[in-house]
Amino acid sequence: MVGREGVYGALGLPINFLDRTGRRLGGTIARLLALEGRRPSAWLDCGRGATATPYADQYDVALTVATRVVSAGESSTVETVVRAFSRARDVTAAPLDCTSLRTLEARIAEPVEERAR
Repeated sequence: MVGREGVYGALGLPINFLDRTGRRLGGTIARLLALEGRRPSAWLDCGRGATATPYADQYDVALTVATRVVSAGESSTVETVVRAFSRARDVTAAPLDCTSLRTLEARIAEPVEERAR
């Protein structure tokens, strides 16, 4: 299950969009501080500063996650899209795009796929 009582809830991800018929849901966090007690750099690469400190842990990070279950005959797959950007807290600057480390997508997919078996 992906919902509030499932993996999204366990991760602390909000559900701002839910389409039961289309088997899709998603959520946005305006200021990500941690998921499962892990800092944003455990999930995202937003670049590094001069001291090699990850921007994901220094900057404000906005995160959007969307998941859907796609049925194809007798099997189903879980597709999760993660989009994020970071913005410096102390200066006005353009946001930096972040790249998912794919750990969040895997963390969401594992329990959903196991339940589908």
